Amino acid sequence: MSDDKFQWTEWRLGHPLTINRIVWDEQEFERIREVFMRDWFGPSWYAGALENRLADFIGRDHAQLVNSGSSALLLATQGLQAQRRWAKGDLILHPACTFPTSCNPIYLAGMTPAFVDVEEGTYNIDMDGAWSALVRYPEIKGAIIPHLLGNSPKIDELKALLGDRPLIEDCCDTLGGKYAGKMVGSFGDAAAFSFYASHHITTAGVGGALLMDDPELYRLVHSMTFWGREFTESGDPYTDFTNRYTYSTVGHDMQITEVQAAFGLAQFDRLAGMNRQRAEQFRKTHDFFRQWEYWLVLPRSHPEAEPSWFGYPVLVKEDAPFDREAFARHLLDHRVEIRPLFTGNITRQPAYKNLRRVVVGALTQSDHNMERAFFLPAWGGMTDEMTDYLFDVVRDFMGKW
Repeated sequence: MSDDKFQWTEWRLGHPLTINRIVWDEQEFERIREVFMRDWFGPSWYAGALENRLADFIGRDHAQLVNSGSSALLLATQGLQAQRRWAKGDLILHPACTFPTSCNPIYLAGMTPAFVDVEEGTYNIDMDGAWSALVRYPEIKGAIIPHLLGNSPKIDELKALLGDRPLIEDCCDTLGGKYAGKMVGSFGDAAAFSFYASHHITTAGVGGALLMDDPELYRLVHSMTFWGREFTESGDPYTDFTNRYTYSTVGHDMQITEVQAAFGLAQFDRLAGMNRQRAEQFRKTHDFFRQWEYWLVLPRSHPEAEPSWFGYPVLVKEDAPFDREAFARHLLDHRVEIRPLFTGNITRQPAYKNLRRVVVGALTQSDHNMERAFFLPAWGGMTDEMTDYLFDVVRDFMGKW
């Protein structure tokens, strides 16, 4: 394939082929306009409506909108500590290959991660490693487990291993996936979602939510989201006046704006259709890459999982005639946006090298992910032209070997 064709296609696309792009139109614009007409920008009617939609969709009793998925994970961790279910010094199970903000709350809350490896192809926690960790360290108090790249671990088996230990699901890479017929985000004691601009839906660029069933955990998280305020209303004007500046938790300001909530509510109306298109895009990409399975490890999911993938991950095998750098440079040179597989082995990242931790087993696959894996665009708004362009760029590279 000639450089002329690359240049022509890029000109037609008008921008690089991005890892994801949010689809929006007048529907989102109209929702935002309504907020301006109401003349109140703190979380209000639209925030409540979006929380109800999220809770109903996932099948949870409570949803708390926050300013990011990262904040949701931190609030879940601090909420469990406020309930005295977790405490400073506790060991918390966590996979070594992750996005950092699923691990950071463990450190920020004064606890210690017990790292285990992940599986090849699924990129999620290795269940043999999880079992070994719980046998070797029975004092482990719970787990924070990502559904990495939208794929799901064996979440039912993990819950059985944990018993009554709390589980936080990190669902920030997905919205709408299922495992064993149940929605991802319905298994743990709490589940965090992200509405960052590159995710399944967005609340106008950034945002997130924490979902749970426990009313006491929700009360704590709700208070912590709003400075630690006491939200009890007595009906007595003077008592309610003083309660407004009564603080029942040590909180933050992690609230979302009404503009963001309105945008997200409109986005939610698109979710089912966009997820169908996302699944079809992933299938087409997977079918295309099958011809190079002898050089690449392709993604796989467990039989019970119905992922709503965030991107399309590949891992360059050691005996391939090229390495990751050569493949990645070719894609980047032709304006195809790609991403590393997040932290890879997080214990090798500069910020984490000297932090306290427990490691159970070799982190071999996490190392491989760090050195040889990345993911490509595979989202619901990709046009046939974008897909053809991506495939042409890959085909051109593979043809050199």
